[in-house]
Amino acid sequence: MSALPADTVRVRAGEDIAEVIRPHWVSVFLRRPGAWVVTLALSAGVAIAFDRPLAFGGAALMLVYETLEWWSRRYTLTERRVLSEGGVLRRSVADIRLDRVQHAALDQTLVERVLNLGTLGFASSGTGAYEVVWRFVERPDDVMARVRDRLDLAASDREAA
Repeated sequence: MSALPADTVRVRAGEDIAEVIRPHWVSVFLRRPGAWVVTLALSAGVAIAFDRPLAFGGAALMLVYETLEWWSRRYTLTERRVLSEGGVLRRSVADIRLDRVQHAALDQTLVERVLNLGTLGFASSGTGAYEVVWRFVERPDDVMARVRDRLDLAASDREAA
């Protein structure tokens, strides 16, 4: 899990940051595995058929783009909100106030379980999907425990008010 400087995260004035993380670097390859297979297969085919080693330029461009996508993605937990932000060509920011989170879930594919990665999803009431999703989180059980601690604090603050 990579901690990031607080000034790279968009938070409101007076909002304390509890944690900022990035997806694991392996997400560069796991985010679009089918695209990697097709790109590498086409590149290898062109390289073999036309004896052009530069045919792997498409794979190199994809690597650059996916790395930029990984670098732009950050997940933030504050004392008030859970946020997901990122994007290279199209910027995406999603957040939910902690006192509005009704459902938090951890999902792991077989590959994610082997690599100790996971996807955390957060939804407020009345939604059919997760509004904030943290993908390829390293040590997801530990991260979920810290998020749940913040959710419990927000719930107790809401009940006290």
